[in-house]
Amino acid sequence: MQHYLIIGAATVLFLCVIAIGAHLLRGRVRLANRLLLILGVFVLAVKVVQYIYYAAIGQPKIPAEFSTLTCVAFALVVFCDKKKVAYPFVTYAAFMSGLIFNLMLFIGQDTFIEARPSELWLLLNVFVHDALFLGSIIMMGNFKLSIKTSWQIVICVVVFVGWAFIAQYALKAEDTIYTVNMFNGTLFDNVFAKDYPGLTEKSAYLPVYIVCLVVCLALSYVVLFMLNQLIYKHDRSLENEYYLDKEDYQ
Repeated sequence: MQHYLIIGAATVLFLCVIAIGAHLLRGRVRLANRLLLILGVFVLAVKVVQYIYYAAIGQPKIPAEFSTLTCVAFALVVFCDKKKVAYPFVTYAAFMSGLIFNLMLFIGQDTFIEARPSELWLLLNVFVHDALFLGSIIMMGNFKLSIKTSWQIVICVVVFVGWAFIAQYALKAEDTIYTVNMFNGTLFDNVFAKDYPGLTEKSAYLPVYIVCLVVCLALSYVVLFMLNQLIYKHDRSLENEYYLDKEDYQ
């Protein structure tokens, strides 16, 4: 019952995040910058505390999850104001981290919910991923993404995912890394085991899964730019003020 309450609360929160980011903060550059700083401090602080806790109880972890690396990248980009250089990837990474996490709350409860050490730990992760998603929506509403710099999305995804595989196999990370499980086809084992037992053991499963995954990632790339076109708003009354990136407002 507690799990369903958490899912319900997370859903309401997620919808509120979308509403706030897409409507209330669209084109409000000053407010957007302040909130991005707050979100950056929050996600980085939570992750630092979590990893300090792991080390304190004698179970140190290697920061390797895609969303964990996104928290660090998101915070650094916001703090250092390197928006022209890194906003396309950070926007995409934050968007995907929040979207996939909330999706897995529904279809992968055995994986994402029951694997958490406590409800508090789960709620913290809900807040972190929703903060990332809100940050991505704010960025899309106030910053015009350029197809010319979109190459960094592919490169940084490869780097983040590659590091996850290195941590899992070369560095022998003890705990399951969900990023690795997503790309090796085991993330949905618990989901398929209930309705389609034996599916993941078939020889054709992995090739079909990889093709579907690549298609979904390509579509997510397209969706990112479509959303940016849909919700982006340029307030011309602020043309002489501070912008997320002045060059893109000319």
